[in-house]
Amino acid sequence: MAMISAVRATLRTQAGSLPPAEAAVVAYILDDPPRAVRSSIERLADEADVSPATIVRAVRRLGFAGFASFKLALASELGRVGDLLPTRIEPGDDAATVLRKVVEADVDALRQTAELVDASALEAVCDVLDAAARIEVYGVGTSAPIAMDAGDRLRRLGLPASPVLDPHMQSVSAAQLGPRDVAFVVSHTGRTPDTLAAAAAARDAGATVVALTSHDHTPLTRRAHHVLLAATAESALETEAVASRIAHLSIIDAIGACLVLRRPERASTASASDAIVRAKRVQP
Repeated sequence: MAMISAVRATLRTQAGSLPPAEAAVVAYILDDPPRAVRSSIERLADEADVSPATIVRAVRRLGFAGFASFKLALASELGRVGDLLPTRIEPGDDAATVLRKVVEADVDALRQTAELVDASALEAVCDVLDAAARIEVYGVGTSAPIAMDAGDRLRRLGLPASPVLDPHMQSVSAAQLGPRDVAFVVSHTGRTPDTLAAAAAARDAGATVVALTSHDHTPLTRRAHHVLLAATAESALETEAVASRIAHLSIIDAIGACLVLRRPERASTASASDAIVRAKRVQP
């Protein structure tokens, strides 16, 4: 079995699908990854108040051969990113330290996303977007700005994309889609009721549903035909959605770049769109 490279990202994205005892193991490991690397399975089981067998089941369910291979992969990742020391913001940190920790956390999320995203899934998403007669982009709450950005970027490339951010209009829009259309759904948790309703309506209408999310095995991923999974690395402020939004934007950038490579003339379309926007700026 190949070693999983984005270990912490894998733990976070899969934790929601685990039984409670195994999810508790994952939460304990993520609270202090270096501690898990230093611990024996017996010590970790004692500290997490579970059995060694529960730990083995958890890491195997997540794709590791056993606890030893899990520790090796985690230690390799921690050493590679220089993350053996915590990056949480502490009382007394000055502004320069806060800035460094926040940037390090965001960079970590991007690095893990690059390793976590399935390249074949990215290609498949580009395929359906390339062939779509209509692309509706949905997102609510903190995912709404990401959906707006995705819709705008695709539109600037000449694709028939429109962001729809009002929850009621999302359901109306989704119900009007057809087999040649795509519903591009952005949701950090994959559990937002309004977003799920739009995804379900789009699928029922025969459209292809693409999910950009940070958690696997959720109601949204079960409704989607294609899933782009970003890392859910916590930021230094302990608000994982912040770092994940940056990861989502990077995936959208990658989609745009791949679409331009497929049809280089799209770069000219984007430049023309940018020129229109620049013309509306106040001149010096």
